[in-house]
Amino acid sequence: VMSEAYVTLRTSNGNLVFIEYNPSTPSSAYVTEMRKGTSTAEMAQLNAASASHWEVDHQRVKLFDTGGKEPVLCVEDSAWNITITPGSYRLVTGILKRRVDVSIFPLPAAATNPVAPHGIIGQSLHD
Repeated sequence: VMSEAYVTLRTSNGNLVFIEYNPSTPSSAYVTEMRKGTSTAEMAQLNAASASHWEVDHQRVKLFDTGGKEPVLCVEDSAWNITITPGSYRLVTGILKRRVDVSIFPLPAAATNPVAPHGIIGQSLHD
């Protein structure tokens, strides 16, 4: 069970973007951009109620309300769309726990992109 989501992106200009999402606070996500070659970081808190987003160098991060359902966090570049939604499950003791559900969708450019999602989740995308 995944209890939180952390996504790291490297932009084409070499900056790193870190995204943090916790289903216990599903209406907010945190984005930090580290500029290449500096110790400068730019941070933002995304809020689902205002459909806030972060965009840098063709990388988009958006947190939006789905009209009554739980908010959705989308992380997208030109080749991949990663969608993270909060969920819940109940233990045998009756305690309700939170989780994140992750979906990864290839966009048309993914077929020619030399970089693909990897790690435990990315390994499930093999043809």
